[in-house]
Amino acid sequence: MATPQEVRETLPGRLAALGVQATDFAHLAGWSPSGLSNFLAGRRTNQHIDDVNGLNLLIAELERIALLLRPIPLDFGNTNAIRALLDLYRKGAISFYSNDEDVNNARCMIVLCALTAAEKEAQRAAAVAALVEGQI
Repeated sequence: MATPQEVRETLPGRLAALGVQATDFAHLAGWSPSGLSNFLAGRRTNQHIDDVNGLNLLIAELERIALLLRPIPLDFGNTNAIRALLDLYRKGAISFYSNDEDVNNARCMIVLCALTAAEKEAQRAAAVAALVEGQI
């Protein structure tokens, strides 16, 4: 279990490494952007430890999803698609070893919706090719 200070110190770097904006992360975590900003700046010190642990768990989940879905880049600004990915991840539907065709199809549809706008067409083609070849 991480302390609030540890989360304050590590969270900004972890968000930056994933390319997640703090505002989007706050929405995914159920925090207001200003509340997260105040927490990270040390101005919000009375935060309940379960809330802080929730932040730490969420960033760990996002890191794992990004790793599992590599090389497909994710647009973390598309919070609806990311919430759907989190839901699938929490249900165990995102893994390297899923044999369920419906789960794989649903996962792939959500992943395709979450692709970054700039690379959407090229990445869709690569993702479809990888699906056909059984690499995803």
